Amino acid sequence: MLTRLEIKNFLTIERISLDFDKNITAIIGESGAGKSLILKAVDTVFAQKSQTDIIGSFDSKSSIKLFFKLSQKQRKMLSDYSIDDDEIVIEKIIQPKKTRSYINHEPITARTLSQIERFLINMISQNYRFEAFESDNIINILDEAIDKTVYDDFLKTYEDYLRIKSDFEEILSKIEQINKNHPEILLESINKINPKQGEYEELLQKSKRIKSLSFVKSKISDMIEFLYENDNNFEAKIAEFNDSIEKIGSLGFDVTELQTLFKNIQESVSSSKYILYDIIDNNYESDDIDSIESRLFELEELQRKFSKTVDEIIQERERLLNMIDEKDKLQQKLNNLKVELEKKENSLTQKADYLTNERKKAADIISRQIKKFLNKLMMENSIVEFVFHKKAISKNGQDNIEIFFSANPDIKADKIDKTASGGERSRFILSMKCAYSSIDNNAETLILDEIESGISNKTLDKMSEVIKELSKTNQIILITHNESLSNIANTVYAIEKEFDGKNTKSFANIVKQP
Repeated sequence: MLTRLEIKNFLTIERISLDFDKNITAIIGESGAGKSLILKAVDTVFAQKSQTDIIGSFDSKSSIKLFFKLSQKQRKMLSDYSIDDDEIVIEKIIQPKKTRSYINHEPITARTLSQIERFLINMISQNYRFEAFESDNIINILDEAIDKTVYDDFLKTYEDYLRIKSDFEEILSKIEQINKNHPEILLESINKINPKQGEYEELLQKSKRIKSLSFVKSKISDMIEFLYENDNNFEAKIAEFNDSIEKIGSLGFDVTELQTLFKNIQESVSSSKYILYDIIDNNYESDDIDSIESRLFELEELQRKFSKTVDEIIQERERLLNMIDEKDKLQQKLNNLKVELEKKENSLTQKADYLTNERKKAADIISRQIKKFLNKLMMENSIVEFVFHKKAISKNGQDNIEIFFSANPDIKADKIDKTASGGERSRFILSMKCAYSSIDNNAETLILDEIESGISNKTLDKMSEVIKELSKTNQIILITHNESLSNIANTVYAIEKEFDGKNTKSFANIVKQP
């Protein structure tokens, strides 16, 4: 409930304070006196952008304060915005280069203020803003009229579905991450080569040894060929030398020392033959150097591919095996969750359908209630339809709902902004609010801005009756220039305007109070 409004330096208002009745308060005044400024000031508080041209000429800044006493339902709604007080004061201060907003002296963003407006106040005029016709708002009203357990049961199933779906998507994401590593392909490339621990180093050493022994064999073979095997070999030459020396000795020359030397050389060369052959026979590896080199090439290719050593690749094989094993387990979980998800989705669809049917029943009841109030307001032939469209299931169900209206039975019902005149629009909205209040005592603060425009005196009398009935469950603030309508108010303020020779000022006088 809006208990008080304080305005300072707002256009032609230097200072105005209004205390509102819990039932009906009327704000009256001649056209142009400034009563519409009251509505504009309230609207400015919740606007996301404030124009600096609203600052009056009486001060350098403009200030608007709204004092609310919150209902239990409002406290529940506002708790989502960390607002937990029973009473709140909303203040907006507008300066040429800066606008600030507060709730109970704590800063609050303009965006948050615009979001909480619908929980605190509702303005009805012939230029009505159509938030009440948004699907979510319609759904909230319909859900107040159905068995609470129907929506609660749907919501629980929906949350279970989301939980299972989240688990499903999480596991699917993990599997996709594993697949990005291509573990099967990498494991196949490792298994194809099948490296062994320490194999590369062992083969490398063996290759070096074989290559060194090959060098030795080549050199010893050359030596054997030179010493023993070619046509002009060293062993044969030494034997020839010894024969020649012996012949020289037979001719009377002393060659004893020379004979001894060359005989020793011949014996050494002959005995070396067996040593050289033994080196080749006993030390040369039987392994095929080509096969060793081929294996080393495979292992080196594998190392280049993984940018790891052979031993690290063997460890990588274990990691890949674990990864594939984990993937298999995840896939099994995924298969089980898929079955569970399909079951929950079927259950969710059934409960969403049931919720839709219950809402349609409630819509029929509310549409009859709206027509009842329209009848009172001299619109007996009006058409009111709640039109249901199916959408993807969300926490609010599967319904996108519109309200269609026609004041004439021969004109097809459509959205109210397309089918209704200003007077018809205000009467329909008033009837809709009355119907909603009969379903849910939501204790709204309703500002009715000159909704009597364009209607007859007879209809006006009926409208007064409807407003009085609505005020039993809602706070009504009437902005009107119609005296007979203001007579139903408990408190009446008159807005007047005067020029003091310097400034034009709008001010409020109390005309009637309880």
